[in-house]
Parts: sequence; C-alpha cells; structure tokens
Amino acid sequence: FAKRNGVTMADLLKQKLVARYRQTCSASKSMRKLFLFVGAGVGLIELVKAVQTSSINGVVFELFSAVIAAGSGCFINQWPDAEQAVLAFKLAFFISLIQLATFATHLNGDMKLPENSWPLGVFFFAVSWGLDRYMLYTLNRTLKVISELGEVMEDAQRKTISETRNTKNDKPKRNKNENDKHTLAPESKKDR
Repeated sequence: FAKRNGVTMADLLKQKLVARYRQTCSASKSMRKLFLFVGAGVGLIELVKAVQTSSINGVVFELFSAVIAAGSGCFINQWPDAEQAVLAFKLAFFISLIQLATFATHLNGDMKLPENSWPLGVFFFAVSWGLDRYMLYTLNRTLKVISELGEVMEDAQRKTISETRNTKNDKPKRNKNENDKHTLAPESKKDR
C-alpha cells in the first residue's frame, strides 16, 4: 500500500474501522443509559400507581410493571454480570407474560383493574428487548465488516509484497561494464 505522510493506507483504514467500532459501542452505551432512565421512570410511576390503588389486583398488576422495568433494566445494562442479566431477562419475560394474561382477562371483563391500567412494564420490556437486539446486530455487523476488510487488506498486502519480490527477481543481471557506456566490448579474433 502506498504511504502518505508516513502512514500506509492499510493503517489509515484500520484506524477508521476502529473509530467506527468505538462509535457503535458509544452509541449503544448512550441508548442503554437512556433506556435505564426511562425504565426507572416507568418503575417509579407504576409504584406510585400501586400505592394509590385500593384493590389488590391493581396493586399486583402495577407491581408487575415495576418488577418488569427493573428486570429489563438489569438485562439492558448487563448488570451485575452476563449470567445474572440473562436471569433478569427470563424473569422479566415470565412476568410480562403473566401481566399480559392479567390484562387480557381485564379486557374480557373477568377481572377488575383500576382505570388507566396499562401494561407499561410489558411495553418497556418489548421495546428494551428490541433495542438490545438492534444494538447486538449493529455491533456484530461492525465486527463482521472489520474482519472482512482486515482479510481483504491482508490479502492485498500479501499480493503487493509478492509482486514486489517477483519484480526484483525478474530484473536482468547487469555486467559491471554495462553501466559504463564508454567501455567497448572486446573484439573477437574473427572480427579483425
């Protein structure tokens, strides 16, 4: 690869790829922090609504949303570690299913919930799970592009090196006298 200002194009491309990877990770962290903030808000709202309701069904329904928001937050933030984050995901998913079933029975009229009861925890869980899938997709896509371009750059660099070696080997060997234009080749006896 050609050098510009002492930096090869391959190095420049690697620097750009690493910058892109860092940018993707930074965007993912920012989205995670935003969602944790939103999740804390959902959890707090649901806890306040649970305290204000008088029916036990309403309290349990709103507490489900708060637990789902907390579990989703742990899952999104990968806190405290990856194994426990998966456990938090499973817990939030299971409680989301229970909350959806409870809300469906409320809509059918079989169970009475307070007015304006919506399964906000389920919505937050669904959106946070989709967000996590998107962040993993973009991260994996960036890593795939980096590895593919790295392979292409290595192949191109190997090809350039082998071409350089081949051109060095193809050059004809010179006589010491070839460089000296004034030296004449010795005359043979037949030419005399």
